[in-house]
Amino acid sequence: MNMTLTQDVTTKVTDLAYDALPQHVCDKAKLLVLDLIGCMIAGSRTRGAVQLIPHLSSTDSGGNCTVFGTSLRFHPGNAAHANANSASMLTLDDPYVLLVTQALR
Repeated sequence: MNMTLTQDVTTKVTDLAYDALPQHVCDKAKLLVLDLIGCMIAGSRTRGAVQLIPHLSSTDSGGNCTVFGTSLRFHPGNAAHANANSASMLTLDDPYVLLVTQALR
């Protein structure tokens, strides 16, 4: 039976051992995770995040997941939503950078 692409990727990921990864791959992954966290923290101050977070606060009674850049804690779905939104505000997103650049002129 042929595996689907999803099944193949899932199998490779679940069979992967951290110790089997080359050191440069681990170092790069750590750097990228830190960069993403930095983008979430900085992005939490952008207009888009400042507008979204109060809405999520009104629908979330509080959970145990961190909303980066704030003192808030949400349930997993809302924390993921807030953090992903914040991260996308400042990642290398050319349309957003172009929009901000034009707005600052």
